[in-house]
Amino acid sequence: MRKKLIILNKNPKKERLDTSNNKLSAYEDFEKLKPYLKGKYFDKGLIINYNVTPQYKDLKNFIESRLKDKRVLHIGFADHKDIIGMKIKSKQWIHNFILKVAREVWGIDIDCEAVRYLKDVYGIQNIICANIENYYELPDIIKQTNWDSIVVFDVIEHLHNPIKFLKAIKKLKATQLVVSAPNAYRWENIIQGFNNMEIVNTDHKYWFSGFTLMKTVTLAGFKVKNLVFLDRYLKNIPEKFSNSIFRDTVLVIAEF
Repeated sequence: MRKKLIILNKNPKKERLDTSNNKLSAYEDFEKLKPYLKGKYFDKGLIINYNVTPQYKDLKNFIESRLKDKRVLHIGFADHKDIIGMKIKSKQWIHNFILKVAREVWGIDIDCEAVRYLKDVYGIQNIICANIENYYELPDIIKQTNWDSIVVFDVIEHLHNPIKFLKAIKKLKATQLVVSAPNAYRWENIIQGFNNMEIVNTDHKYWFSGFTLMKTVTLAGFKVKNLVFLDRYLKNIPEKFSNSIFRDTVLVIAEF
């Protein structure tokens, strides 16, 4: 039987939220979390239990499962220009995963050099160089299409103001938003912490946990529907870190 979101007041000083629903890494009942996500309730020591088994093997598996036959807008699709070729060659370029399964795909990115490179060298179509925050400068195809999903994979950790960015997306027409970011609790971070070391992409400005990513999306005006922990690429993980919270990516699915 599927478990519902339950508050367990075992500790008088801390509130515990059990979000497990048997063996899925998706949490479909967020009623108890809503007041905290919206900032109506405050608790300096809220405990959230993510005791679940990962539902998807990796991001590619998620895309194949959730974006098949959908009309998709991929924001921040290009990746760093210097590593695009390597990722395409090694079959790790995320936009290609979407192109293979979605009914219609458009990509938008602020890196005009990367967009030109993908058009000229690889012949990628339906890609645009534009800033999603400049709504009135966006092409009509972006503003007028009713998207099934708008996806933003590992972008918001690079931004100065993630909530402003997400609010700009909220102006578009879509059914669903999918946002992912590197997971603060990824197992590599735990191991390196024991070695007094940090391994970091120097363009990143934030680490997100399950709660902080859900809160960021909520404060931008979206309604959180699911939370998923997964790996960006399929990898071998030490058995002791097999629980969902240690996956390298945290992902939120939300309604417009």
